[in-house]
Amino acid sequence: MCEEHFSQAHEIEVVDVFLFPARALAAGVRLTPTLLRLLPAPQVRIRGTLSDGGAVLALLRAPAVATAQ
Repeated sequence: MCEEHFSQAHEIEVVDVFLFPARALAAGVRLTPTLLRLLPAPQVRIRGTLSDGGAVLALLRAPAVATAQ
């Protein structure tokens, strides 16, 4: 999804909250799944299901996605 919709460089890091609970808490992650976009500001947090790709893109403020009709 990132490679397709974000032209700028991006970095994805997956943190296992069971293995690194202190790191998750330090980042303010209290629920899973949680997706954080740290840059560019402002930070964005998406909590809950990430199955609706269009909604996730909209929340991440990605460019509009054209749909075939």
